[in-house]
Amino acid sequence: MKVDNFALEQFICPAKYDLRINKQVVPLRRKPSLSFGGAMHFGWAEWYRTGNAGAALKAIHEHWPEVMPSDDFRTEAYALKVMAAYIQEYPTESWKVIQGPNGAVVEQAFTIDTGMFLDCQDCEFSYTPKTDLAAGRCGNCNGALEPIIYGGIIDVGAEFGDTLYVVDHKTTTVLGKEDSTYYFLQYKPDNQMTGYIWGLRKLTNRKVGGCIINAVGLYKSGEVRFKRHITARNDFEIAEWLEGVRDRCNRIKRAERLGLWPLETSQCMNYGQCEYHSIHVLNDPVSREKRLETDYVRSEWNYEDRE
Repeated sequence: MKVDNFALEQFICPAKYDLRINKQVVPLRRKPSLSFGGAMHFGWAEWYRTGNAGAALKAIHEHWPEVMPSDDFRTEAYALKVMAAYIQEYPTESWKVIQGPNGAVVEQAFTIDTGMFLDCQDCEFSYTPKTDLAAGRCGNCNGALEPIIYGGIIDVGAEFGDTLYVVDHKTTTVLGKEDSTYYFLQYKPDNQMTGYIWGLRKLTNRKVGGCIINAVGLYKSGEVRFKRHITARNDFEIAEWLEGVRDRCNRIKRAERLGLWPLETSQCMNYGQCEYHSIHVLNDPVSREKRLETDYVRSEWNYEDRE
């Protein structure tokens, strides 16, 4: 089973997971915050690969989405302004970008075997992490077990002294002007950051001290704000995260086996509104299918493709 943090997070609402991951449907119109952040990531990638400001600005222009709400302040001109201000704020870094087999570790996709397995799908035998699973065979019926593969994209792999760090770019409209403590609290514990730290460890076989949250505050009026925060993880926290990954993968597999994808309605209005809310408010399957045909398109989720 191959997963990333996005897929696992979708399963907080199984019905949402079924639509996005299984049925591969996405809204025709993407949220402005996601479109803006996506374009900015291309700019940051060029900046940290080349150190060329012009290339960074050009990357944002070339990857600017065709459709954005006309009344949203996050325009292309604003994105270019943010990138120029960022380069002025951080013309050099105290850390250096690490190099991998294919060059700078920037927008580095990874897909790594976790060494864990799903519960046996033949006899539904559950095992604990300490159970000896010789050659990936079930300890109860000796059936082959399905491995769990985890992946993601590391924005930047950075080296400071003898320690590596993941640098993760975030754009937000809620970064505090003076005290940003509350904003950064969300990143520990945080499954995405833990997965990236684990991934960089596996890719480099070196100590990874944590993740540098590279936050950029965006505002309709007022100046752009830049703040950074380090969130660390130890071996216990990573082991705890891995067990959580295994547990959720098993629950996804069970839902697949039963064909049961219930709604988790407590998630409907998180971060504004779920992109599938307009489907689930309809009270019959025919109406839902029609809404899917008119307001959504097919797009397979592939975490290795930033587009």
